[in-house]
Amino acid sequence: MANVDPSAGHRGISCFIVDRDTEGLQIGKKENKLGLRASSTCPLNLDNIKVGRLFNLSSSTWITSRHTFYT
Repeated sequence: MANVDPSAGHRGISCFIVDRDTEGLQIGKKENKLGLRASSTCPLNLDNIKVGRLFNLSSSTWITSRHTFYT
């Protein structure tokens, strides 16, 4: 998730899928957590990453694709 339009407040937040090998994606050091350790937690740095409409989970294209996958 990222705030792609800060002037829109909470409506500017978008959720998207990024492949691990995408240029501009840097995966930080794994956090040493207390308690729940079922999944890894690490910071992600996104530097000028281009995300297509199909991979934007907020777009109508994704909603149509998701409907196609589950029917």
